[in-house]
Amino acid sequence: MARETAETFSIHDIPIRHFPDRSSRWLLSDTENVRALLELVAADVVEYLDFSGMEQINTSFIDNDFGEREADIALHIPFRDGLETDDLIIYILIEHQSNVDPTMAFRVLSYMVKIWDSQRREWASDQRPKSEWRFSPILPIVYYTGEHRWETPLTLDAVMDPPDVLHRFVPVFDILFLGVKETDAETLTKGGHLFG
Repeated sequence: MARETAETFSIHDIPIRHFPDRSSRWLLSDTENVRALLELVAADVVEYLDFSGMEQINTSFIDNDFGEREADIALHIPFRDGLETDDLIIYILIEHQSNVDPTMAFRVLSYMVKIWDSQRREWASDQRPKSEWRFSPILPIVYYTGEHRWETPLTLDAVMDPPDVLHRFVPVFDILFLGVKETDAETLTKGGHLFG
């Protein structure tokens, strides 16, 4: 009997090791939770998006080196009619490690480039004329579940220290951030959803 209990526990324990990854992915597969997350980190963008057309991109852009400590979700969300672009890609990097990574902006940029490269490869495979190629804008979000407070800037120049004369050659882009453990429970659960 004791042996059966031990075997049952080990079988049920397998998914628990990856609970932060799986639970975050599960929560962010729901349209209303994605909307709530964006209301927390990019409220000015929400009104332009048609969440009824949200689709998950079924691939991961994570490097093997980081597979144990992070996960990602990429979503296509169309813009409402009348805007200059057809859709937006929401790229959510779920960061589980407890130590803050000062190279995060570089990592996010590398994943964004992989997304655009996957679009390029698809168009090339379909033999679409280059004059018709239009890369989707990407809204990158770092969803941080670690224990330590994140105080490191999410910018490339923070890991470059370029002289003033070279600043204009450093790529500049915004990365949105949600520190789950730094955000109070009332904010995360406002409106009946996990994020707001």
